[in-house]
Amino acid sequence: MFHLLALSSLSTMLWYLLGAPFCWTSKDLGQFSAVSLIATAIFNVLGMKILNYIGANDAIICILSHICFGIYSLWISLAQYGWQLYLALLINPFTSYQSVLTIPMISKWLEVHERNNVFTLVTEINTIIVAFGGSLFNWIYARTVTYQKNFTLLLASGICIIPCILNICLFMISRRISNEQELTLISEINAEPTTLLLSNNIPPQAVDITCLIQLPRSRTHSLCTLHNDRSHANSNSSINSRSDLLVII
Repeated sequence: MFHLLALSSLSTMLWYLLGAPFCWTSKDLGQFSAVSLIATAIFNVLGMKILNYIGANDAIICILSHICFGIYSLWISLAQYGWQLYLALLINPFTSYQSVLTIPMISKWLEVHERNNVFTLVTEINTIIVAFGGSLFNWIYARTVTYQKNFTLLLASGICIIPCILNICLFMISRRISNEQELTLISEINAEPTTLLLSNNIPPQAVDITCLIQLPRSRTHSLCTLHNDRSHANSNSSINSRSDLLVII
């Protein structure tokens, strides 16, 4: 949500480039747009390949994307010459990874029957934010162009801090959950040799006696059912919290 709101600030880029100190013509705008599209198509895919090769997860990639967007917005707002705008195109391809990775990140934590409703909700929120953000930043630009022309870009660089912090929180939560799962798996693996050793040391007479001592089937079944219900509830609560955090980002 905040990521799309920050991206909506670029809707004022046309008016920003038509005014001073650039005063670009339609030809200059066309050349800049063409170079921007080519650079984005090449470096966006190349950057994603490199990040996946070094083992960066989705949250880390989104954090780097927000940092690049903040640098890009600040660079454009402080630029005074045309070559500085073209130089900023080297950063622009890495600013849109959050939009690409939001749906895949949510789909990892949802059941198959839940994805349709959640994806529909995310699409509706994105449409509303884009429409609202474009109108909002155009209104702000019209009110601030006389005394602070680059205010909208500075505001966008500040807004992108919010989704960056949320992605850091998401990374910490995911890392903690994965560590807990690893510790649980290690404890289960370590407990298996002990159980096997104890079963081997039990004398035959003890085995016969222990076979006779069993819990009632109904009680055993109820204990297993209660344990499974608690595990399912805990997993559902963690998945729902992470999905809500991603929608806010």
